[in-house]
Amino acid sequence: MKTLGRNHGMEDGPFLHILASITASFWASFLSSPADCLMTRYMTSASSRDKQSMLDCARRIYIRDGITGYWRGWSLFFVRLTPSMLAFSTVYEQIRFQLGLGYF
Repeated sequence: MKTLGRNHGMEDGPFLHILASITASFWASFLSSPADCLMTRYMTSASSRDKQSMLDCARRIYIRDGITGYWRGWSLFFVRLTPSMLAFSTVYEQIRFQLGLGYF
């Protein structure tokens, strides 16, 4: 996102870093949500006696909720991840700039 912004004439500064952080947070949460959902369902299955396999768990999610079932809770994951991405990425870039290392 940062390279795309610079190529379209955006100045490399705090606004671009915030925009890039939000974009990174979106894609990180979107791409990892299916694995997170599947692992959560697998770990919270009823008991160890009738423990289902990971593939069985994936099949059950698909049958019950369809393909969108893998992104259940995505919005909360995005809301939880965004502040930390904003803080880390923006502060990191500004520290690099203040130390004379330039933007990454």
